[in-house]
This record gives sequence, structure tokens and C-alpha cells, in this order.
Amino acid sequence: MRRRICVFFLGWAVFVSSMNATACYFVTGMEHENAEIARGLRRRDADLLDRLIEQYQHRLLRYLVYLAGNRELAEDLFQETWIRVLERGHQYDGKHEFSTWLYAVARNLTIDYLRKKSPVSLDGMMDGLRARQRGPGEHPGGVSRGRGVALSGRISFGRDCHGNRVAAGHS
Repeated sequence: MRRRICVFFLGWAVFVSSMNATACYFVTGMEHENAEIARGLRRRDADLLDRLIEQYQHRLLRYLVYLAGNRELAEDLFQETWIRVLERGHQYDGKHEFSTWLYAVARNLTIDYLRKKSPVSLDGMMDGLRARQRGPGEHPGGVSRGRGVALSGRISFGRDCHGNRVAAGHS
């Protein structure tokens, strides 16, 4: 294949058979815009950040509502995302779409929040089940033999007098 110079941006080589002039203009324009965004974020350009927030605010908030499942949480994550963009904008290299990097930042913040939110304790879940299953007169500190949570139908767990979890029937 022969290489030709794009008429819109001299010096930009493209394969004529794979891309028409409009696509050439569009692709090189996007790359130029992404490079400008990267430079602006490295400089911490407040005007650029305002433009980006205005351009992406609706799509980003909608994406965060989808991820978080809660509008208030999504609004908090929205603000955190833009703070993170300002703090770590120097990490954006401009080689890819800015929106891809922005949504990755938002997704990672959401995942981090949901991981830290409220871990579920297996012991807490089992205590709640045991309290409902405990018969009258059974001491909460003793081992509930034959009661408790059956895992895979093989092992039942209870608590010894010190509160340690043990397999029922074992001490």
C-alpha cells in the first residue's frame, strides 16, 4: 500500500485505502484535542477543567448513578471523580480518549467505595441465624449441637463457652 499525506494536517501519514479525508480530519482532530487536554491537565488549567466538567457532567453522572444505584452516592462520587482528575490529571497521556480515562477513574472510585462500604461478617450472619434457631433454655455461650448453619449439608457450626466458632460436636 502506498502512504499519502493527509490534506488536512500536513505531516500526518495515512493509508488512503483505509481512511477517507473526513475520517482523517476527525481522527487527527481528536488526537490533537486529547493532547491539548493532557497538557492542560498537567498545567492544572482551571478553565479547561470547567469546560470538561460542563462537557461530561450529564454523561458522567448518569454513568455513576448506574454504577452506584443511588443518586446521592453518585453525586458524591461525581465530585470525587473531578477532584481525582485535578489531582492526577498528569497521569492522562492523551493517547486515548479523555472520556475513557475519565470513566475509568469514576469506575475505580465507585469500586473502591463499594468495597469499603460495609463488609459483611460471616460470624455476624451466623450469630443472627443462631439467635433465631436457638431453642428456649439454651445458653447463648454454649455449643448448639445440631443447630447453627449447615454448610453444604456436612458441617454445622456453633460457639463454645468462650465465643469461639467451632464445628458442632467438636471442642
